[in-house]
Amino acid sequence: MLRLPLDECLRYDNVGAPTHIPAVLHAWRKSMPWATRVISVGHIDARVNTHASEHCTNRGIMTTLITGATGGLGRELALLFANDDHDLLLTARHADQLAELQAELTKQFHVHVTSVVLDLSDTEAAEKLFRYAQEKGIVIDTLVNCAGFGDWADFMHEDRRKLNAMMQVNMVTLAKLMRLFGEGMVSRHDGRILNIASVAATIPGPYMAAYYASKAFVRSLSVAVAHEVRGTGLTVTCICPGPISTGFEKAAAMQGRNFFMMVRPSTPKAIAQFAYYKMQLGRALGYAGAFAKGVAFATRLAPEYLNALCAGFMNGGDPSATTSSENPQK
Repeated sequence: MLRLPLDECLRYDNVGAPTHIPAVLHAWRKSMPWATRVISVGHIDARVNTHASEHCTNRGIMTTLITGATGGLGRELALLFANDDHDLLLTARHADQLAELQAELTKQFHVHVTSVVLDLSDTEAAEKLFRYAQEKGIVIDTLVNCAGFGDWADFMHEDRRKLNAMMQVNMVTLAKLMRLFGEGMVSRHDGRILNIASVAATIPGPYMAAYYASKAFVRSLSVAVAHEVRGTGLTVTCICPGPISTGFEKAAAMQGRNFFMMVRPSTPKAIAQFAYYKMQLGRALGYAGAFAKGVAFATRLAPEYLNALCAGFMNGGDPSATTSSENPQK
C-alpha cells in the first residue's frame, strides 16, 4: 500500500497541505468506504475517489514509471516513491545523469531501479517504452508523466522543429503512455497516473502559446479520464504548479522575465510532496501553492482578453523573432 510519509507533511506548508488531514481522511474513508465526497482542504478541489488510499497489489512490490526523472521535480518524485519501497523504471535523455540517479536510489533505498535512455520527442517513444516494459516483465502500477518543456517565442516565428518536439513530449507521448499503461491498470483494477501540468493550463499565454496550450491539454485530458475511470481501481491526478526552481526558465529562455522575477518559485521538493499527497488521496486536480490557486480562481472571473494580456506581460512580452533555447526535457 502507498504510505504517505507523515514526517514530510510538516514541510507542506508552502503549498498548502495541512498536516492533520491524512489522519482525518483515513478515519473518514474507513467509516464510509462507499462514499464519494468533495472535501475542502484549502485547495481548489476536485472529487475524491474514496477508495484511492487502498491502492495495493497482490504481487507485493509495486513499480513506478517516471518520465523526465533526472529533472528537479522528477528526481524528487523518484525519491518519494523509492522511500515508499517502490521499484522504479526511470526514463530521461541524459545517460550520465540517469545512471547517477539510479545508483543513488539503489544505494539509499535498496529498491530495484531500471533506467532507460529515451528521447520522448521520438514519435515512437511511448511504444518503445511500453514494449521494453513488456519484454522485461515489468508491470507498472503507477505512471508519472513529469517530462516536458517550454519555449519563449512568438508562435508564428517559433522554430518548427522545436515546436513539433514540444507538442510530442508535452501532449502526444504523455497521452500514449496513459493509454498504453492505463489499460493494464484498469484490467487489474488497480493503478495510478500522475500528470504534471502547470498553472499555465488555466490561461492563454501569448509568447508561449503552444506551451500554455499543451498544459491545458494535459489538465483537460487528466480530469476527463479521471471521470471515465471512476470505480475501476485506477485514479488519475493532475497537478498544476506555478513556477518551480528547476532550470525551466533557463531552458525556455525566460531568465529575468516577469514570471520568474515577480513570483517566488517553489522548490521541486515542495511540489513533489504536494503531488504525492494529492495522488494518494486520489484527487483529479490540484493547484500547488498560493500563486497557482490564485491564478486558477482569478482567471474564472476575468475576461479572456484580460487573462491573455496579463499572461503576455508575465511572460515578458514579445521576444525577438526566434529563440535559441534548447529542448530541456530531462
